[in-house]
Amino acid sequence: MTLKDKKKLIEALKQLIGGKIPNEYCGICSNVRHITNIYCSEYNKYFLTWKHFSGDDLYPVPSPNKKYYPSICYSKRIDMWTGKYGELRKDLCKHIIKQLSKEMKL
Repeated sequence: MTLKDKKKLIEALKQLIGGKIPNEYCGICSNVRHITNIYCSEYNKYFLTWKHFSGDDLYPVPSPNKKYYPSICYSKRIDMWTGKYGELRKDLCKHIIKQLSKEMKL
């Protein structure tokens, strides 16, 4: 990913954290792609180092309800950006920003 793309990704993630979410029924990857045209595969490596990582890089945010797998919770579109599930999603955005910033030495 180029430096320019990293900066675009950081700005998109900040936008999501701030509540400017193009599609509230979608997660981080779809919204970032909508804003920047950057694919998740270019930054999903940062999911692995997030302390709450679900273990599934397609559905990195763990389910707030332990009886559901992350993919089931995502497909139900339960509070994608609000409540505990939304806070975890925003925390992952912050983690990605932190990792990108370290790489860029900002």
